Amino acid sequence: MITFYDIPFTKEGACWSPNTFKTRFSLELKGIPYTTVWVEYPDIEAVCKKVGAPPTRDREDGTPYYSCPFIVDSTTGQVVVDSWKIALYLDETYPDTPRLVPLGHKASFRAFMLHASTKLFESLFPYIGPETLTVLNPASRPHFRWARELESDGETLESQREKASWEKVVDCFNDLERLAILNETDGFSNGFFIGSEMTWADIVVCACLGWGRAVYGVDSQFWKDMQGLNGGRWMKLLEKADALAKGAN
Repeated sequence: MITFYDIPFTKEGACWSPNTFKTRFSLELKGIPYTTVWVEYPDIEAVCKKVGAPPTRDREDGTPYYSCPFIVDSTTGQVVVDSWKIALYLDETYPDTPRLVPLGHKASFRAFMLHASTKLFESLFPYIGPETLTVLNPASRPHFRWARELESDGETLESQREKASWEKVVDCFNDLERLAILNETDGFSNGFFIGSEMTWADIVVCACLGWGRAVYGVDSQFWKDMQGLNGGRWMKLLEKADALAKGAN
């Protein structure tokens, strides 16, 4: 059994983080049984050390940075951190489940994540990041603010919100659509980025979409604006991820 460590918010039992969404979608699409342990931000480092999870990376000042998601696989005894490393681990350890990263695509998917999905996150963060603060549980709010402002050289969340550019969001999704259309030119009309099945590339986009939906809610103007992007392409992709995840359980 896999134990999956996630960050809670005010909607009990629901996922919101774009990073942990990647792992949750991965586990559900593969149909691998798992349980969730919810960890507030200030407790992540202590819990990581308790279960033997290493830091995700080092900060610029050299101090270790512990984060979710991470998993503990009781079947193998392995502890894995970082959504990308978890995806590769799941593909290798559970080969009879749908692959997240098709053979021969590790480099291209890693490049996609480092460039296309990073650009997507950066365009959306000024909108969703500050709003995230309002839906976190009180225990996690100070840490979230501290961490996000530290990564932005001390710029406050409020200041980042003022710099939000819907044009950048639109441009980013237009770039992603051009990539998806390349798959359609090969005869695939399902809206995925690679072939005929949902893969890691689709998951990282759906994770950002799931973040916005969780934080703002489906009745918000923000979500209505998101629904209108690229003729509803991304809502259709998210619906497919939701359906596949439910079908795996």
